[in-house]
Amino acid sequence: MEPDPSAPPAPPASPASPASPAPPAPPAPHAPQGATPSAVHSSAPTAAAAAATRGHWLDDPAHVKLLWRGFLAMLALMVLLEAVVHLHPHFEIEGLFGFNAWFGFLACAAMIVVAKCLALVLKRTDTYYERLARRAEGNDADD
Repeated sequence: MEPDPSAPPAPPASPASPASPAPPAPPAPHAPQGATPSAVHSSAPTAAAAAATRGHWLDDPAHVKLLWRGFLAMLALMVLLEAVVHLHPHFEIEGLFGFNAWFGFLACAAMIVVAKCLALVLKRTDTYYERLARRAEGNDADD
């Protein structure tokens, strides 16, 4: 019987000790002295399992509220720093107090309006790809 050509080649035997067993794996760094790796992993739940039961940290409304408060505090701080920091405006309107904050807000609002209008033009029905597949097959009698 010939060897399978798709099988990986067998590793060469070591000339010093062809039948020596592999050394045992060292214990995990957080494992108590003398504990085997299987005992460490079976006794404590994994971090992924614990996170799955808790959910994502952004799912907690308290964290979201804290983030909003932090972002608003940073925005207020940046606007108030304009009174202290000397700006170098290129145009006269840039010299107005809080211009960068208002400009950023209005630019973001404009992008949302443009995206909503673009969605009206590009939107497809829920059955668009099903009808497209039927047309490709030649079954477009119901269109």
